Amino acid sequence: MLRLGLGIQLVAGIAIAVFQWLDMGLWGTVIPVMTYVGVISTIGSNSMACLLACYPQMAGTASSLAGTMRFGIGSLVGAGVAVVSDGTPWGMIGAIAICAILSAVFYWTLARKEP
Repeated sequence: MLRLGLGIQLVAGIAIAVFQWLDMGLWGTVIPVMTYVGVISTIGSNSMACLLACYPQMAGTASSLAGTMRFGIGSLVGAGVAVVSDGTPWGMIGAIAICAILSAVFYWTLARKEP
């Protein structure tokens, strides 16, 4: 489920940038954003389950560290969007696309594979 969620989010993140570049209007923005946001809970819950499975002896510490990192990275991305904002949606679109690409790349390159 995690791979599927990350794949859907990756496609949606890239689609929003492409649709905006092609000037597809409101629906070219709304549909990819809804898709992107719609899989956040799937990704979050499954990634937390994978993390806790790796550290069962210190599940509370792992969970709190993951939550802190999630909110910390979110605040840094939000600050970055505010800094580059020029009155167009490109700052938000860039953040969405970059976060989707990075999350997929990190998963596919750094995640441990089960034997």
